[in-house]
Amino acid sequence: MSGAIEARIAELGHALPDAPAPAANYVPFVVTGHLVFISGQISKSPSGEIVTGHLGGGVEVAAGQQAARICALNILAQAKARSAISTGSAGSCASTASSPRRRTSPTIRR
Repeated sequence: MSGAIEARIAELGHALPDAPAPAANYVPFVVTGHLVFISGQISKSPSGEIVTGHLGGGVEVAAGQQAARICALNILAQAKARSAISTGSAGSCASTASSPRRRTSPTIRR
């Protein structure tokens, strides 16, 4: 991930967390050509807190915005982990996705 992106995140007062490890049986990202599809990211903070609920149903707008912010940072952390794996960079993100599945075309099963 570009240093400029991380600098902008820091400028906004946020820190990019380590990419969260999958909490279930799924691949955190799949690479197809020049696209990276990231899945399974939730609003789980680095401290382990998970924001749940529905806006207007007991969750205030500010809490919903914070949950969306946490989820977005987790998505960016996965993108950074994918970048570290593809470039062979040593870092804390390289060990979070053990063996990302890569394919160039979709598999059709009948």
